[in-house]
Amino acid sequence: MSKDDSAYKLFERASNIQFSAPREALDILWEAVKLYPNTSTVTNYVLDSIIRIAEINKYWDEAIEACSIAQRLKHDYRKSYELESQACYLDKEGKRIEALEVRLKKETLHGKWYGTYRDFGDQFVNLGANDRAWRLYNEATTLAVKNGISPHTVRQSMANLLISEGKPNAAVEMLIIGISEAEQLNKKGVPKSLITALRKSLKAAGVKDLSFANELAGICEAKGQDQAISIFRESITKP
Repeated sequence: MSKDDSAYKLFERASNIQFSAPREALDILWEAVKLYPNTSTVTNYVLDSIIRIAEINKYWDEAIEACSIAQRLKHDYRKSYELESQACYLDKEGKRIEALEVRLKKETLHGKWYGTYRDFGDQFVNLGANDRAWRLYNEATTLAVKNGISPHTVRQSMANLLISEGKPNAAVEMLIIGISEAEQLNKKGVPKSLITALRKSLKAAGVKDLSFANELAGICEAKGQDQAISIFRESITKP
């Protein structure tokens, strides 16, 4: 059996217990690093697995050590692991927002994608950094439209944030805009998830007849988003 095969067997053993027994899984992976340090299995699988498991379980020192080894073995990705190591140091110190900023920098080293900004926006929301999340959502929307992609998933994240900020009416209008964009840019039209999100926002806005979501979507398609928004505003001002 080759060294790579032996290393891979250890990797598989660790993978099978990474959630049920993360400490044991890490011990097995470190054994692979010790016994077979120059194999492609350690370079391409084991180190990344150590970093992932260690970060999930907040074993920051081990994640940092694995990043250091990866910097030496994976020269083409050295900057990426350097940034991940910095993020782990910040996490270890309890600086979660700063760590997330470093990870965003890492994820955009080789290009910017709307999905990356949306996902990081969601993560900043989870940390209570709403202003930063808004900036990222706006960047995500701009990137998506620029590349001819419907940004409806970003609009859904925006709507969720607006609801959490106590602005359900604005959430409804945000989703109407998302419906209009999806009609123009999404090949399959308006996804069901967007209508479901609109119902949620309408409910938060105090609308009892949630079939209004389909009506608004139809108005948006036939007459445009401005007309749909206008009709929504009229509906909530009626006695």
